[in-house]
Amino acid sequence: MYLSELNLRIYDFQGFVIHNELENNECFLESVSNPYHFNDENQILYIRSSILKVNERKNPCNWHFSAPDGYGFKIVIVEFNALSDVTLAVTNSTNFYIVNQHSVIIDKPYYNEDQNLYVFLSNSNQSFLLRYEFGAYITIIKTKFEVVDAKCVIDDDDSWTSNYYHSNGYPNNAYCNYTLEIPPNTIVIAQRHDDYIIEKADFVIYFDVLSNSYEHFNNNDVAKTFYAFKNNSIRKINWGFKSDGSVRGGDDIEFVFKMQFSDCFCNSPIFFVYCDGTYYEYHVTNTTSSVAYCGNMKCNSTIKLDPSCPKHLFIQLTIVTSAYPSKLIDFTDNFRLITDNETIVSVSSTNFSYTMVQIYINPNSTNIFESLTADTELLIPRELYLELLATESSEKFI
Repeated sequence: MYLSELNLRIYDFQGFVIHNELENNECFLESVSNPYHFNDENQILYIRSSILKVNERKNPCNWHFSAPDGYGFKIVIVEFNALSDVTLAVTNSTNFYIVNQHSVIIDKPYYNEDQNLYVFLSNSNQSFLLRYEFGAYITIIKTKFEVVDAKCVIDDDDSWTSNYYHSNGYPNNAYCNYTLEIPPNTIVIAQRHDDYIIEKADFVIYFDVLSNSYEHFNNNDVAKTFYAFKNNSIRKINWGFKSDGSVRGGDDIEFVFKMQFSDCFCNSPIFFVYCDGTYYEYHVTNTTSSVAYCGNMKCNSTIKLDPSCPKHLFIQLTIVTSAYPSKLIDFTDNFRLITDNETIVSVSSTNFSYTMVQIYINPNSTNIFESLTADTELLIPRELYLELLATESSEKFI
């Protein structure tokens, strides 16, 4: 039987193999955990309630692990799909509950400095399983250690990286920080670039005086935009990186953040459309960045057909936007087309996400596209641009 036939969830980490013969409906690796003694932090054990998802489990599971002097434990639960009457208890030698069935957070690392770790899973009445009831990986970490300098650097390309001095991934128990300074009339997009860190164990955080809080930049965050202060002072964002004491996963364990600086200003006061069959693309603000518009802006651009074009042509206007985060509460940006002092179409928080509005406008009218943007922070860059085309069609004519 091949691994692909088992449809297993695979974890990419450094470890070792133990031969385990299952008897009497024992749980995965239970027979070698009475206790299993770890020797160093290069060892990782993955325990599970059953070999296959469809295995029926009637007996409880009991695992016991011990660590050498100077070490404690780290356990990360990656599967928990048990019935509500199943008890999970992860404890130490003092019977302190590290985590139970009510407090489980998937993929979160739980740490304990005790030299013994006990994992108990009560018996189950599930006769057929579509998912594993329980799965976790366990390793040991030093209880006393010195935090080392991760030696992160900002390179000439405005990238903040952890691996400039480390060819084998960043070190354990490491820390570094960096202060991002945003000058007036500037937008900065902090964007991940070919990076990977151990989720929820090692982390990148930033502290912003605007919100007066620390925020995590997780693996599922692609980019975040930061805007300049309105009062023309320099805005500072303090970034920090910290790794825990677990074994690294190899050369690809690193982070790289590209800090893209772009000047903020309104685009041209006139959006010209020429009669050559070409779609003319205009970003309403921030012409030095094609992936985001700026905050704290009020811009007006008049849309005009080239005077040399035939008189019977019209202007096809398409408004294209990107998505914004669903957790956004106060989204006050507003864009609208004003024709002869009347609002014809507008885009705001109610219809911003992946909007594509297409209308035809009379070039003989006064057509102004207005953009009002706020300073709300987003987890991903926000974008809006216009596509303009000179055409003979008068469909949806305004």
